Amino acid sequence: EACAGRLEGSVLHIPTLSDVSALPLGGMSEWYTFAGEVPQSKLTCFVRHAWFTLGPAAVARVQPENRWDLQRTVRLFWQELQRLQPESYVARGQRLILATRNQAHFTTILRAFSAPAKHHAGDLTA
Repeated sequence: EACAGRLEGSVLHIPTLSDVSALPLGGMSEWYTFAGEVPQSKLTCFVRHAWFTLGPAAVARVQPENRWDLQRTVRLFWQELQRLQPESYVARGQRLILATRNQAHFTTILRAFSAPAKHHAGDLTA
């Protein structure tokens, strides 16, 4: 309601916002952002699995009984991104996950996480 979004099943469609602080973060664990038209399609919830990750270092720590499921889920994740063509995908499950086509966003976030620890508690736009 706060941002005049449209709810379809478990998906909240939010129109273009100029202020990210207007996003309704409560209860949301995954975001797809689109630069243009949003495809009308069912979305998969990937972070409902605590073991979901895209990073190779984190994959090595996945329990052996979950590795096959992880490989299958990662393959489905990349197929969904290929089909939907979002600008970015952000998830906050057991770990922060970012997949983006936007080089500027990627560089800004990488710099923020690579900065000395004193910047981590602050604004990521710094």
